[in-house]
Amino acid sequence: MEDDGFTLVTGRKAANKKFKKTENGTHIRIDGSENDIRKAMESAKIDISRAGLATFVAEKLELAVAAIQNSSIRKFWLIGNGHFDGRDEPGAHQLALFLELSAHFQCDLVFQEPVCSHAEKNWLREQKIDIREASDTKIDIPEGISVLGMIHGEHELLEQFLEHNRRKIDNLIVIGNNYGGVDWTLSKLKAKSPRINEFFEKSSVTPFPEVYEPHGSAFSGTVIMSPVVDQ
Repeated sequence: MEDDGFTLVTGRKAANKKFKKTENGTHIRIDGSENDIRKAMESAKIDISRAGLATFVAEKLELAVAAIQNSSIRKFWLIGNGHFDGRDEPGAHQLALFLELSAHFQCDLVFQEPVCSHAEKNWLREQKIDIREASDTKIDIPEGISVLGMIHGEHELLEQFLEHNRRKIDNLIVIGNNYGGVDWTLSKLKAKSPRINEFFEKSSVTPFPEVYEPHGSAFSGTVIMSPVVDQ
């Protein structure tokens, strides 16, 4: 459990497979190869499909888009996804979901994750995915609807993103943390995150299914936050 009350999610078998102990007693991560990445993403794509998660989320997004007249999804952004070089990495399942969504809506996907390995970046380029090489989230979203994915992401980065795009949030859908629970209410960061609080309060909130069997923590506590449109 982190200081903000949310659970830190990592690969379930990371301690056994992804790290090695050095001579001075510290542990360093062993990055997966491009072949490891291909296998992980193929497996995650199958898992997402079998679980019906992409279908579920796509249907919810279609309802949200329909409520916003004369508009459509222009771009998907996935920020802070983490590593995806193993099936046990939650980032593999999260990325697989967004790849399915971007294909369904025929939109570009922009990926931002500073910790990505060289092999992971090569795989993304092979898939024709735009890579944003930055650590900030001062991103100018286009006209039309944008979908931002920050699943288990850092709250400060979401706050920065919302502040930077404060005049465009009426056309923004966020897939990320549930900011309506007791964890956030008790969090020390709530008072420092006025944009997150305002955005959540003004959004229609749809929780993800409680159970995603292929990876128990990949989407835990995840919700879809979409604009509430006055009729």
